Amino acid sequence: MRRLAIALVCCLLLGPAVAAELSPAMRALCQRAERAAFVPLQAPRPASDPLFQALAGSADERVLKAALADGDPDAPRGSTGMTPLSFAAASANVTGIRLLLARGAQIDRAGQKGMPPLAYALTAGHPGIACLLVQWGAKVPSAADMPFLLPAAALAEGDPAGAATLVAFLAEQGHDLNARMQGDTALIIAAESGNLPLVRLLLDRGARTDLRNQQQETAEAVALRSGHSAIAKLIRRASPPIR
Repeated sequence: MRRLAIALVCCLLLGPAVAAELSPAMRALCQRAERAAFVPLQAPRPASDPLFQALAGSADERVLKAALADGDPDAPRGSTGMTPLSFAAASANVTGIRLLLARGAQIDRAGQKGMPPLAYALTAGHPGIACLLVQWGAKVPSAADMPFLLPAAALAEGDPAGAATLVAFLAEQGHDLNARMQGDTALIIAAESGNLPLVRLLLDRGARTDLRNQQQETAEAVALRSGHSAIAKLIRRASPPIR
């Protein structure tokens, strides 16, 4: 399955200022993300950029501050052209995000691919990090600009409830429940990963069950192929009758 205006001193101690009132489910998701232990990136780390190496491998403030000592915190870096904040979001490094914001990094600054940190958090499967970025002031890109964000929010296999919370939040911001990312809708992604809370939410909100992925499979077929027969049955019951 596939798998980002208070004094800066206060940002370090308390986190950035809350930008908007969030639902209880979003607040709980943000709190879980703040408490979660950092897991170093297991994939090959960028060899050419010491800051990205530090963000991928450590949540130690001393290590990160040393890596952040020089350079523009908003400048795209390395072969990916990501900003440091986007890389910290994709790496789920909350300490790194806090330190970068304290250094003046702009929370919505896009890298060379035009994606802000929030989009990287979602596409990397970190709903809690996306929640924190929203809580700390990140703007949600419009559905017209980034229609893939809602299906991207469904990617979090390790946090099914968090994925459902983020999908609901994005839908409330005007994102389409039936939008696609690389041909997959959020329902197809949830069916493949076995995310029952998200499947229920999507069906309750009227997500289409007849849409197909690039392999011409419906969400029900994907659920069956992935061994999630209960989810396949749920989708079948929600599907309109064939006429």
